[in-house]
Amino acid sequence: MAENETKIESFYKKYLGSNKESFKISLEALGELKKEGITTEQFLDYLCQKHGLLLHGSIHEIKHNKIKSGYNKIFASNLGVIAIERSLYSNVGVNLQYPYCVCRKK
Repeated sequence: MAENETKIESFYKKYLGSNKESFKISLEALGELKKEGITTEQFLDYLCQKHGLLLHGSIHEIKHNKIKSGYNKIFASNLGVIAIERSLYSNVGVNLQYPYCVCRKK
């Protein structure tokens, strides 16, 4: 994983640099990671683990670097798979019963 982590860190520096606010990465840019054999989920997990970011998976576009809620609740996760799932399925009217934050004990 050390080699992949180095590739992900280079990608991170190239596209995000010192930006700690809301950011967007294009599918074209993510294609660079895919060519290196790195999945989007691996990249998102790296952001959480190494840079302490939380992910907000949403079917709605975040505008003006602000997340707004009509229900006064914002959900975030420390796992890429949950953010990806939230971006695909709104969880409205169904209960997919996935946790928003998972801690793995060693």
